[in-house]
Parts: sequence; C-alpha cells; structure tokens
Amino acid sequence: MKEGTSLWSPACSKLGVGLLTDDEARPDSGVRVLRQELEKYNLSARPVIATLTGVYERDYFDEIKHRNRPVFRVVAAKDIKRSRKTEFR
Repeated sequence: MKEGTSLWSPACSKLGVGLLTDDEARPDSGVRVLRQELEKYNLSARPVIATLTGVYERDYFDEIKHRNRPVFRVVAAKDIKRSRKTEFR
C-alpha cells in the first residue's frame, strides 16, 4: 500500500485514520482484493469504497514517523468498488 492511504466517511471527509492490513496474517480474500484495488488506483481522485471489519487502534506507534497515530486494522473487506464521484483530499 502507498503511504497516505487513509479511511474517511464522505459525511466527514476532514477526519480520517490510517489504514493497516496485516501482511503476516492470512487475510481473507476481501482484504486481498482491497489491497489490489488500492495498489492499482493509489491516491486517485476516485477513491476505493468498501465495507470493512477490523479494530480501531487509537495509539498505534508508527515506526517510520516515530509517533503515535490512529489507525484501523482491517481483518475483512467486502463490497469493494470505486467511487463514481471525484474527491480531492
């Protein structure tokens, strides 16, 4: 995944959290498809939309940036598609 991948709700697009998938765990097929879509479209103006199941971690320590940040650790994904609307973030 590309640095900068984040989750947000269209109703509240100014608040978002980082997206994490566990590379070492055996992700379900939906998570694999989600990763493929995110890698394919990167940070395009038409975001990838999906229904996600996972755990919100308020104080995940980012080893690259050496700081805590909120993240959502995805364990399952479904209804994966691209938005019809263009969004600039």
